[in-house]
Amino acid sequence: MVVDFDGIMKTIQDRVRRDTVTIVGSGLSCAEGLPGMAALEKHLRDNVKPAEERDEGAWEQVLRDLKKNVGLEKALDQIADRPSLVETSVQLTASFIREAERLALNEVLAGKRKLKFGELVPHIATSGTTHIVTTNYDRLVEAALELAGVFVDCGCPGSFISSHDFSKSALEQFVLGRSTIKASEVKGQMRHHAVVYKPHGSLDWLRLDGVPKRVAFDHDMMPLMITPGAHKYREGYERPFEEHRTRANIVIKRASSLMFLGYGFNDDHLEVEIRDSFRRSVPAIVLARTLSSNAKLLLATNSAAIALEAGKVDEVEGTNFHKSGSVEFLAGKHWWDVEALVNEVMK
Repeated sequence: MVVDFDGIMKTIQDRVRRDTVTIVGSGLSCAEGLPGMAALEKHLRDNVKPAEERDEGAWEQVLRDLKKNVGLEKALDQIADRPSLVETSVQLTASFIREAERLALNEVLAGKRKLKFGELVPHIATSGTTHIVTTNYDRLVEAALELAGVFVDCGCPGSFISSHDFSKSALEQFVLGRSTIKASEVKGQMRHHAVVYKPHGSLDWLRLDGVPKRVAFDHDMMPLMITPGAHKYREGYERPFEEHRTRANIVIKRASSLMFLGYGFNDDHLEVEIRDSFRRSVPAIVLARTLSSNAKLLLATNSAAIALEAGKVDEVEGTNFHKSGSVEFLAGKHWWDVEALVNEVMK
């Protein structure tokens, strides 16, 4: 069968819009060399040392569950009521990801590589406001945006130690227009910017005197991050997670187009609105190395959704193109990868 590459490219281009809401998952960070769930599981398994004797039994149960391959998130349910173990797991997770993030950004700053997301930015960023939701703790999305010349609004006005306040941060997006002799003729205008929502927290978030802050430099404090485990549901309804989650769901609900990058469709904080968008047949495009079972189920409910995932047929690598319940193999094309998609389809 002859593959209609031109038609598929047109379909993809129709889905990658400047008004799209982009949801970024851990798969995109993994593509930049940051640790995924398997690497994080090994890191915690090798490095968590219970500080309190009463926690030793709970951690032993976690290790037994991990050996049974129940998955990190389910295994960590065992320590939801163990604050000391939770803090240890958060600190180890943060330091592990932070070091990988540092190495990746050092290569970017040295001109040795470009961030994949940065290649996509000119194709999704508008002259007004671009909305991006990420469940990742790292700052690669924010770095890619600013390197591409797009101002980032993460809900924290200020530069070095800032409070979470979307109302005030929104005011930073307005700048004065060209001044004239008459003050009454000076007008404000919105600058090109992207709002980044992080419902799971960030490496640069912490709590000072009970108040959530964003700190721009390295620190030894425990960051505000919702790590795998049962406590994620409790913490998801505290500040600042709640506001980021609520605002993220609002923009997803209002979106006229959705793009998913390395997202597994496994997060209960966002899934209600995402599922509703698919039921309403909102145009969507999903890019992933491997589509999760949840992703495949959702794709079947939305005739306006397409997906690109890594594929292989008879030792030939390529892309599996999913649309309307059918799958077409695109030999030699790696369009599931953001960088290849931009260079070969969008340009």
